[in-house]
Amino acid sequence: MTVYRQIERGSITDTSQANLAFSEHKDSIYRLEELADEISLVADAGVKAANEAINAKYRATLWQLCIFSGVALLMALALAIAITRSIVLPLRRAVEVAQRVAEGDLRHDITLTGRDETAQLLSSMAYMSKQLTTLVASLRDSSENVLNGANEIAQGGRNLPLVLSSRRLPYRKRLQAWRR
Repeated sequence: MTVYRQIERGSITDTSQANLAFSEHKDSIYRLEELADEISLVADAGVKAANEAINAKYRATLWQLCIFSGVALLMALALAIAITRSIVLPLRRAVEVAQRVAEGDLRHDITLTGRDETAQLLSSMAYMSKQLTTLVASLRDSSENVLNGANEIAQGGRNLPLVLSSRRLPYRKRLQAWRR
């Protein structure tokens, strides 16, 4: 510091005087330069090591992210397939039941599983099938009654001339008696 103050005061005016004043400190200055270079090399090595560690951690994290994404994608795919099957399979059963009913087959058994909308649809179709079975049985009974009635009418039609002729006789006598 004293050399610097001498330069400020003007007692050292040229570079040769300054070099001479600094000569006793030159070894220390060179040593400081060497230490600064060593510190710079150590810092560069530390930065390089830290950079390599960061890059390794980045690559590991990137691989973990890719693996996690792949597993998540596979799980989403499996879940999508499961959900789709849980919707499509009962709907297929409902379509099969509707086709059987449309073809006139009312003897099938509809099994219900679950409480979702598809199960409600199948329940309604089972009720419809039961009602149609009851209606068909009622129509069969009614058609048998109509057939029996038609047979009775046919039998009665064959016997009608005999019945009418036996009934005409008393009426004729009354008519004759009234005319007299």
